[in-house]
Amino acid sequence: MRGYGEAAAGGPTVSVVLPAYDVEPFVAEAVDTIHAQTWPDIELIAVDDGSRDGTAGVLDALADGWTEPGRRMTVLHQANAGAGAARNAALARTTGPFVAFADADDRWHPDLIARSVALLWDDPSLAYTFPLCRYIDADGNVTGLRPPVSQDRFAAIDILVANPIHTGTGIVARRSAVDRVDGFDPDLTSCIDMDYWIALAGEGEGRVGCVADHLVDYRRRSGQITADLSRMRRGHDQLVAKWDRLGLRPSRAQRRLMRARFALYWATVAYQTGDHRAARRHVLSALAHDPRAMAKDPLWRVRLAACAATLLPPPLHDGLRSWFNGRATT
Repeated sequence: MRGYGEAAAGGPTVSVVLPAYDVEPFVAEAVDTIHAQTWPDIELIAVDDGSRDGTAGVLDALADGWTEPGRRMTVLHQANAGAGAARNAALARTTGPFVAFADADDRWHPDLIARSVALLWDDPSLAYTFPLCRYIDADGNVTGLRPPVSQDRFAAIDILVANPIHTGTGIVARRSAVDRVDGFDPDLTSCIDMDYWIALAGEGEGRVGCVADHLVDYRRRSGQITADLSRMRRGHDQLVAKWDRLGLRPSRAQRRLMRARFALYWATVAYQTGDHRAARRHVLSALAHDPRAMAKDPLWRVRLAACAATLLPPPLHDGLRSWFNGRATT
């Protein structure tokens, strides 16, 4: 078998899956950061999922510019069917021995693919890798938040219980792992990505590797599925029930941690959308399920302060809101 350095010099192809829906202001930047990768051979399969704005035209124009050796871009157009269906359509057209996943409003560091493939090459037991990310706002400004990861190898149960991946953009998987999974489940209300990452991990310990550098800029903006609290909660309930049926059952302690961890997440979403009563309720729920989850959360002080501040007179709270929203984002 060739060494990683020799393989990198001549390929192999990395196929990138990119669903896009109403992302006209962001998609060109996302595609440009994929094009700018240091990896020599990339094919990008972008799917316009029935966008209502100018996304389709932007993608078509960008594809016309991918003409040099080692850069190929295909754009598929379909009626709106959701991100899961769009990714499945792109997956069906990929050809490379490695498959990467991107979101159309995020940014990649130039070495993301190279670093990810190197880790997969060095550790044949890994099904896929994910990088650390930092958060940016709708205008592309870095918020200062960089979610930590305390270990570098994970199993499927770790993703179900605590979801260390945070965002699927930047995941790079082996073709063998991708071919083993049926695809993204379009029947889930939300958590479609999380469900796929669990399936992609397969059985066994340490099948998922973390590239321990911040190689992705994850954009938070209004209109994202992750800002729809009721939809996220329904999807998470569906996800847990599905994997319970499939035999991936957290222990009692893990289940408490999972409920506490997601209650903290829902508290953040509720706060950001102005439902302060729900935010306080979810923080109290997290404390009731597993106080240790709050203590382990690097943003627990910010979350508590944000929820406590909702009890202040509106002018005082409004003065603090932008500060909280710039930090309590996960």
